[in-house]
Amino acid sequence: MNNTILGLVLVATVFLLGNYFAYAQTGEQNSPWIKPFFEDYATGKVSDSQMLDYISRLIRNGDVPVFTHGFHDNSAFIYPPEPDDDSDLTINTISWIDPGYAGTGDAYNVGNMIEDRGDFYHTYDEHPNSPYPKHSSADTYLRDSKLFESKMDFINAAFRLPHDIEISAEECEVENAFWRNGRIVICYELFYGILNDYQHHNFDQSTPQRIYLHDGLDYANTVLYFIFYHELAHALIDVYDLPITGLEENAADQFAALIMTYTVDEDGNQIVGRNMLKTVGSYYFDRHRYSTENCPVSSPTIHACFHPYWDTHAVDIQRHYNLLCYVYGSDPQNNQNLVDLGYLPQDRARGCEHEYKRIDESWRVLLKNYAILPDRTS
Repeated sequence: MNNTILGLVLVATVFLLGNYFAYAQTGEQNSPWIKPFFEDYATGKVSDSQMLDYISRLIRNGDVPVFTHGFHDNSAFIYPPEPDDDSDLTINTISWIDPGYAGTGDAYNVGNMIEDRGDFYHTYDEHPNSPYPKHSSADTYLRDSKLFESKMDFINAAFRLPHDIEISAEECEVENAFWRNGRIVICYELFYGILNDYQHHNFDQSTPQRIYLHDGLDYANTVLYFIFYHELAHALIDVYDLPITGLEENAADQFAALIMTYTVDEDGNQIVGRNMLKTVGSYYFDRHRYSTENCPVSSPTIHACFHPYWDTHAVDIQRHYNLLCYVYGSDPQNNQNLVDLGYLPQDRARGCEHEYKRIDESWRVLLKNYAILPDRTS
């Protein structure tokens, strides 16, 4: 280890711990990322330079206050100032990484990051028109499973907001999700639609109902995560006024795919996120297959079969191949079976690694003043 880096890390660590213990003595709430941060540094998951980047970022942004007044006999005392009536000692901490995401984060343009003045928060509307009993309804399942709440810590740590943003689950009378009027809305009807799609394409009379239900819920959860991140992209583009070339729906798909490929298991293996994205790809393939098998060419107005070529979203089969390309491009070596088995044509596959890297780089540049994204790892 470079002695200069070691010295800087030790100095930074002393300052960080000094503030941590000082705040602990005053009764302030301890920052939740302190313990995992040092554990990962001790075990080698966090490098010296990454640790310095994050300590520097947190100090610059005021998330970890460093008080250096109180010098005596060339000794520095680090402690919070005595509070007065006008002082505010609230520490606005950032969780440096969600346990379900890879890497420690990007360090773009730390000094220009906007002030974090808001959070995402989740709400549930009543669901009086559920087609199922209350205990089996979408709102009950989503509340009990905490499907969206489980991602709140991650997105609130990753993205700095100028104001609060609501994420609402509610009845819409249509299978949909959208960003509108400053809110992300996930429709209960969408949840039922995804489950029905799974049942139509996967249910086997020989399969016990409990197995179907368990697998179907896992499938629905994965697809809902992708759609949620897709709508999150629309929200970020709007709130941050990000420049987007091409169709915004394509950019939102790319963002959602990117976030899902960052997802890791307990051992830090990213294969779980890539497998989730393959599941989403199969969802769009099944939707395309259903419309193709059930729609006579002579009857293009049948809703279940209609291909809206005029829509700003790519058609389902395009979204299927796009997502498989992003999976392959994120790790060609471990996803070669997609090509070998014919799921992803070689003509598309040869450019997917470059395509994925370009998407990753582009979103990091767009979000450099607004977000801390996980590191690129494979």
